[in-house]
Amino acid sequence: MPSFKTDVEFKRLLPSLDPREFKKLEASIKAEGCRVALDVWAEEEILIDGHNRYEICKALGKPFKVNYVSLPDRTSAKIWILENQNARRNLTVGQRSAMALTLEALYVEKSEKERGVLISFGKNIEADLPQGEKTKEERAPQSRDKAAKVYGVSGRSVSSAKTVKTRGVPELFDAVVQGAVKVDAAEITSRLPKPLQKAAVEKGPDAVRKASAVIKKLSHVEKQYPGTTEKAVTSLLASPEPKTPKEVIDKAKEDAELKAFIKRDAETQRRADDKVAEFRKRYGSGDVCIPPNQIEMWCSDCNWGFDIFLPTPNESKCPYCCGSNVSKREPDWYPGKK
Repeated sequence: MPSFKTDVEFKRLLPSLDPREFKKLEASIKAEGCRVALDVWAEEEILIDGHNRYEICKALGKPFKVNYVSLPDRTSAKIWILENQNARRNLTVGQRSAMALTLEALYVEKSEKERGVLISFGKNIEADLPQGEKTKEERAPQSRDKAAKVYGVSGRSVSSAKTVKTRGVPELFDAVVQGAVKVDAAEITSRLPKPLQKAAVEKGPDAVRKASAVIKKLSHVEKQYPGTTEKAVTSLLASPEPKTPKEVIDKAKEDAELKAFIKRDAETQRRADDKVAEFRKRYGSGDVCIPPNQIEMWCSDCNWGFDIFLPTPNESKCPYCCGSNVSKREPDWYPGKK
C-alpha cells in the first residue's frame, strides 16, 4: 500500500460529506472497490484529494491507486485542491461561494508571492507595470471573479460569503459552509448583534431564514425607529411556538407606528395648547375663533400671507410662489397689510 501523510488543513478546505453521502460512498467502495485514484502531492507526499475514500478503504481493508501530482508549494497545493473539487460534489450556492472565497484569498496570496520574487530582483512592479496590467487594488476583484467562475457562482455571492465571514459569528459562516443556511440569508442575519446571530444559528436553519426575512422587511422601519428589528428578532427566537415572519413584522410595525403616532399626537397637542394660551393672552379668556393648530405665515418674496397647520413641515414654503423666505405673521393680518 502506498505511503503518504494526511494534512488537517488540506482536509478542512472542503466541506465534509453529510452522513447520507458518506454511507453511499462507503457502500459503493464495499461493492465495487475504490475506482478513483487518490491524489498525492508528489514533493511532500501529502494526500490532497480523496480523504473520504482513504478513510473508507482503510476501514474496509480495500486497496486503492495513487496519482502523484507535482506542485511547487503549499499555496499551489491548496489551489489545486479547490480547483479540482468544483464539479465533483453536489454543493449549494453558499458552499460554493464560501469555497470560492478561500480560493480568492489563495489567488491573491500566490500573486503577491510571485510579485515579491520579482521585487527581490530589483524590479519596481507597481511603477513599471506593463500596459493593461492591474495594480494591487485592481487585482482584488479580479481574483474574486476568477474564483467565482471556477465554482459557477457570481462575484456578488462571493462578496456575500466574505461579509458573513467578517461580520458574522463563526457559527453562522460554518452553517453556510456545511450547506445548512443560504448565503444571502446569512449575510442579512449578520447585521444583527452577535449574540442574536448565535441564538438564531443555535435554533436552526429555519430560524436564520425567518430572522433574515424579518430584518429585510423591517429595514425601512429600522431607519426611523432604531432597535425595532432587534426587538422583533428577539421575540421571534424567544417564542416557544414557531412564529411566521409576517406575524413578527406586523407586530413590530404596529408597535413602531403606535409609538410614533403617540409621540406626534402629544407634540401636536402641546403646540395646540401653547397656541390657545397665546391667543387667550392676547384677546382675553373668551373663545378663540382661529383653530388652535393653525399658524399664520408671511411670504416676503410675494408679499402674501398663508396658513399652515401643526405639525409644521421641516421647511415651510409659500404656496403661491414656492419661495422659502417665510416667517410668522401677526394673527390680525389681512390682505394688503404687512
